[in-house]
Amino acid sequence: MFVEVEWKKPPTEVESLRVRLLYAGTNYMRMVEPLAIAQYYREGGKDYMKERSKHFVWLEELLLKEQKQKDTGNSNDTNKKNVEIILTYDSCFWAHVEEALLLCKQLVNVQYSVTEKEEATRKLLEFEKYVYRLLTKYEVSPEIFLMKSSYMTWCEMSIRQLRIRKLHIIHH
Repeated sequence: MFVEVEWKKPPTEVESLRVRLLYAGTNYMRMVEPLAIAQYYREGGKDYMKERSKHFVWLEELLLKEQKQKDTGNSNDTNKKNVEIILTYDSCFWAHVEEALLLCKQLVNVQYSVTEKEEATRKLLEFEKYVYRLLTKYEVSPEIFLMKSSYMTWCEMSIRQLRIRKLHIIHH
């Protein structure tokens, strides 16, 4: 593949090509993968990360490798200024949201055991930490807060479940 061959050439020869390819690939991944995720879950898929397309995995690996080589000190100030124009940093953000929605539904479904519900709760707590980290680093685009977005649906479900648990504790 042309990209793989060019990527391995010495930096002096193709540094500008490397940077442009990485930038273009990253933007492609951040724009297109959320659409692939939406289609995947619309068609009834579960656990997108296990079925994730290899080219998205490869692009993410290139980005991580490049970031390790260049200590890009992206400060929060820069991210704060650019938050309105950025795409969500993690192109799999929506897959994580969709999985969290499935976990919320699992918590109220009587067919699941206590153990399965405890595992779902643990995963939801991990998801909350993940979202908090993205929010504090300004790595999400404002679109996640649009009415009826999957993220806002998850927020509403979480609040509802907290209220139910609170009522359950009060009455027992």
